[in-house]
Amino acid sequence: MKAINLVSAGLALAMGLPTIAAAENLAPFERGLYVAPMASYVEPDSDRTLDDGLGGTLALGYRVNPGLAIELYGAFSELDAVDGDGTSSTLSGGGIAALVFVPQLGGLHLPLAIGYLNSDHQGSAGEEYKGLSFEAGLGYLLPISFGRYRFGLRADARFRHHNGQDGQRLDEEASGIQDILYNLGLQLPFGLQPPPPPPPAPEPVVVAPADSDSDGVLDRDDQCPGTTYGSRVDERGCAPPPPPPPCPQTLENVDEVELRGCAAGDVIALRGVNFDTDKAELTETSEALLSEVAQQLREHPSMQIEVAGHTDNQGRASYNLDLSERRAQTVRSYLIERGVESSRLSTRGFGETSPMTSNDDAAGRALNRRVELRILDADSAG
Repeated sequence: MKAINLVSAGLALAMGLPTIAAAENLAPFERGLYVAPMASYVEPDSDRTLDDGLGGTLALGYRVNPGLAIELYGAFSELDAVDGDGTSSTLSGGGIAALVFVPQLGGLHLPLAIGYLNSDHQGSAGEEYKGLSFEAGLGYLLPISFGRYRFGLRADARFRHHNGQDGQRLDEEASGIQDILYNLGLQLPFGLQPPPPPPPAPEPVVVAPADSDSDGVLDRDDQCPGTTYGSRVDERGCAPPPPPPPCPQTLENVDEVELRGCAAGDVIALRGVNFDTDKAELTETSEALLSEVAQQLREHPSMQIEVAGHTDNQGRASYNLDLSERRAQTVRSYLIERGVESSRLSTRGFGETSPMTSNDDAAGRALNRRVELRILDADSAG
């Protein structure tokens, strides 16, 4: 009967309190010293003509690790006779207890105790009974927080056996006496919980660099703020310069001279550069045009030029070849005089070997008598 009562009490206690997931969450029992005052309800065995009674227990304990706590305890209770004849029994004593936890079951634990119990039976035949007592049961500890102070609500049900090895027994049975104890109280640790760690620093707010005109160039680098949305800009945020004009195929007038758009492989016929018949000296109008050419070459210092001379087919071919070379040399010399580095200029005479058109008429022969600028290299001409 006592075993059935104990199991029922344990099940009721376990179902009536919330389940805690892990022992490390039980702040009052994490580790360290605590005190546990508890009220007790005592149900004596049926062999004694005593009614249920009340009492109290005070324990001083230490949580050794998540699975074990050790306590020293003192207990007191008083039971009255069933028939109300004035007879009572006072139970007092103390001992040592171990609370065995299974961390995976939260606050559920098994209290096991051994102690010394004194039963003072008051009445017509007052007797005193002293001896060892043994306790075992089922308990639960519910953690509670109040600010940084964390304590626990504690409850357990225990079976207690008093073996009667000393003094006068209250009955003649060899089995001793048994009680069922229900304890409810608090478990109060010494000290406060450590303060919580400071909250993590907020993530830095990354402010995207501004691009007010949305041209793809940040304001800090934009040398032309306020460009029209969608406009094509360069790395400075400015509209790129207009493309250079195409390289001219012929140069005849001074105001036509513009080499900015020329690239390697381009050939420019200097129609404004003329020579007297069978001569290699420049005319006055030719010098004016070549002066502008020299200015353009100075503005594009990486441009490498071959000055090519050509003639028509009138006269001996060898003579025409020599004449074309001398005319090319004349143009080169003039450009050098106007500040173009000699290393950038080479010459070549083609004579009558590279006509532009037919030599059958005077107009065709006039086109074939020419000096050309052949662009060999112009990496930065534009």
